[in-house]
This record gives sequence, structure tokens and C-alpha cells, in this order.
Amino acid sequence: LALINLLSCPAVYELIGDQEIPNKAEYSLREVPTDVVDIIDRLIVVNTEAKIHSLFNYEQSHIFGLRLLNVLCCDLNTLLLLESQYKVSEVLLDAQNENAISISETPRQFIIDGLSVERNHILVRISHIGGPTERILPPRVLHKGDDPYPWPMFSSYPLPACYLAEFPRKNYSRKDDDVSKLLSVLKNPNKQTGWLENVQRLFCEIMHKKPDVISGANLAELIEKIVLHLFEIPSEHYFSSKVYEADVNMEIKNLTAIQEVGIKMTIRKKHSMDFRRIIILSIWKAWLKPTDQFY
Repeated sequence: LALINLLSCPAVYELIGDQEIPNKAEYSLREVPTDVVDIIDRLIVVNTEAKIHSLFNYEQSHIFGLRLLNVLCCDLNTLLLLESQYKVSEVLLDAQNENAISISETPRQFIIDGLSVERNHILVRISHIGGPTERILPPRVLHKGDDPYPWPMFSSYPLPACYLAEFPRKNYSRKDDDVSKLLSVLKNPNKQTGWLENVQRLFCEIMHKKPDVISGANLAELIEKIVLHLFEIPSEHYFSSKVYEADVNMEIKNLTAIQEVGIKMTIRKKHSMDFRRIIILSIWKAWLKPTDQFY
């Protein structure tokens, strides 16, 4: 499986790009996969009784296919390709839904087995893009005891909150002298020459020494004051006041399937992002000098 991870997205696209899986009504026991698309059809997208009965050992064969899918999905571009062509997340969610049972009036319970554990791991991986500090991937092993798999399974979105890594919340009750100096400069109504450079210098000094002391409220005030200041300087305008006329002959192009899937994943992810950290890093990176290093 480690060799599969070396495949680049262009190579994978050459193998499966724009190719539909057969999804035959019947498979012969002597019929073996001959290419990558057949492997996806027979071992990964196992969504019909015909595919299940065509495998000599359904569970082991399907687990192999799921682990192959898990490796392929480590590449974001390959994941978008698989999702746009074969709807792998829908296939996995439907399989999890079929693997749940209802007993009287109790909530539906998922059957815990090797396949459901593998599917749950992949669903978390492809549903929340990020690294170990942004998501928590459930293990793919069962434990001994009364609770062999304490991680919650799901058959629909949104993702259970326990799989989303929480960022530590900082306590900003203690005042900091450098932040107070920055705020006093921001609140100064008489913006003299070099005001923006002074704010920039103070902000970068804070970020270099103690980046965790700036609160969300401080960031909001910083952005508001800077935007208002730039608005008062015509030379700093990013967009001119020129009125543009629409071109009636402009061609409107539709998004590709891969682009649509990428947008959906981005929208799904944005609810769990730490926007305060992103804003701080964005401002800091924009104000760094060429000689500074940014990590």
C-alpha cells in the first residue's frame, strides 16, 4: 500500500479519469479485475448484492479495498477525483446506514465489525480535511471488553463533534503593556505621518514576542481602524472608483465536477476552522519584511 501513496494525481487520473465503474447486474466467480477501475468496482464501491456474492471472502476483500481507498484519499486531488466520479462518501454513508439496526423505540445502533470500523475511519478522513491538530481520526482496531469501539459512528452529516480537534481557548483577562500601547495608537484620532508604519511595527513586535495575547476583539478593532485609514488615502485603494460596464458577450463557464466537490468540502470545513488564528497569521505574513522568516 505504501507504493500506492507514491502515485501522483495525474497518474491516477490517467488510470481512472472519466471512466465509469461497470456496476454489472451479475459477476462471474471466474471474472477477476483487470484494471484499476475494476478494482474500485469490485473491492471499494461494493454497493450491490451481485458484487458481494462475487467475492470468495467478502469481508477480507472489501477491507483490502477500503484500506486501498484510505491510502488514495491521502492525496487531496485524488480524493476530489474519486468523490466527483464515484461518490465514494455517499457509498460509505449508505453502507453504514444499512449496517444499523433499530430495536423497539431505542435509537438506531450500528453493528460494530471490521468493515464498519474501516468505513468510519475513512469517512472522518475525507469529511474533515486537515492535519492532526484539526481533526481526530478514530482507530481502525477493536478493543477487548464491554466497549470494543467507543467512537461514535454516523451515516449522515454533520460529522460528530468528537472528531473535531478543539483549539485551546486563551484567557485574555490579564492586560499586556504592548497590547495596551497598540490599542492606544489605534484609538488616536489624530493620525500623523507614519501612523500605519507605527501600528505595523507594534503588531509585528507583539507577534514575535507573545502572539497569544491578542484577543478577537483586538483583532476586530485593528482591522477596522486600518481599513478606515486606507480608505482615506486614495493611493492605497485596492480598487479604483471607475464604473465598469458588463460585457454581454462574456462567456459564463460552468464549474467542473471536481471544482464543485472541492467547494462543498471547503464550505463543510469552514464551520470548524479557527478564524482568529487565520486572521492573525494572514496580517502578520502580509506585514513581514522580506528579511524576516515566517513559520
